[in-house]
Amino acid sequence: MRALFYLILFAVAVAGVVWGLQRVAELRRAPVRTPIADGDHAERATLAYGPDSGPGELRLTPSQLIFRSDAGRVLVIERLDLVGVAVSRDLPDRTLTAPVLVVTADGDAHYFAVAAPAEWATRLLG
Repeated sequence: MRALFYLILFAVAVAGVVWGLQRVAELRRAPVRTPIADGDHAERATLAYGPDSGPGELRLTPSQLIFRSDAGRVLVIERLDLVGVAVSRDLPDRTLTAPVLVVTADGDAHYFAVAAPAEWATRLLG
């Protein structure tokens, strides 16, 4: 009976250590958040197409459009390099049910799923 008690105590201790290590790993993987400066706008978004597609944060500054993915990759588009801004449901490989923000710069099109793509397009064009 005493051995069973020690075995349970050991299992709880190991589970606590494993949980603690996982928690530390999650905190390390969390994207770094920088404060929003005056005039900046930031929102959770998803890069809807391409090899780096996935969730992250889309931020608009006076000079750049920045997408920081949860995986740690950063896409920076200079506002001076913008060729076009649109709202569309069409991706190169499929049609979506919800519209996305389409930003074209330097011959590349980037598709961002945001809550209000028309508002983002207005901010980018303004």
